Amino acid sequence: MRSRRRNGEAGVTLVELMIVLVIIGILAVIVGAGLTRPTNASAARGLAHKVWVATRSARTIATNTGSVVRIVFTTDGKAFTLSRNAVVGPLPTGAWITVSHGQATGSSKITCVHNQTKVTSAGTPWTDSTNCKLTGPRDLRFHPDGRVGELADPLGKLRGGTIYVQDGAAKYQHKIYIYKLTGFSRHVTNW
Repeated sequence: MRSRRRNGEAGVTLVELMIVLVIIGILAVIVGAGLTRPTNASAARGLAHKVWVATRSARTIATNTGSVVRIVFTTDGKAFTLSRNAVVGPLPTGAWITVSHGQATGSSKITCVHNQTKVTSAGTPWTDSTNCKLTGPRDLRFHPDGRVGELADPLGKLRGGTIYVQDGAAKYQHKIYIYKLTGFSRHVTNW
């Protein structure tokens, strides 16, 4: 390359400056694409963790206070509320007292709340997620003896539950299984 510099002047040519700017632009695109993927994954993982903690808290509060505790999920799958019944006992006859709220971030959401979890012969929880949508507010009730019932059955028919959480593109998916007899929950990321 022939230099046009005279008298010891230092500097860069316009072509050199453009090459540097193109390289910086390419690096910015590569770094930007790499940062968006973990954000979606972490949003889904964060919401699944919040739901899992809420299920553990609900069981603990129910067994410690002797009151029925419920987690109510909104229809849009973006929030849930943990509340306990004001009346001590196995039947929720009093007002509901809010204990905590959970909110989704980014594109993550709760896509399904099953009120029944099956267990395979190997002891692994399993739920059929076919046609599973949040078509209305759903709740899971944790009873003082640790059982998990449902909204429509005030006597707490044993059902357990499975909660599905995912990001907007359904690329990062999580399940929270709740065992019907004990109320214990398990967070699964790969199935």
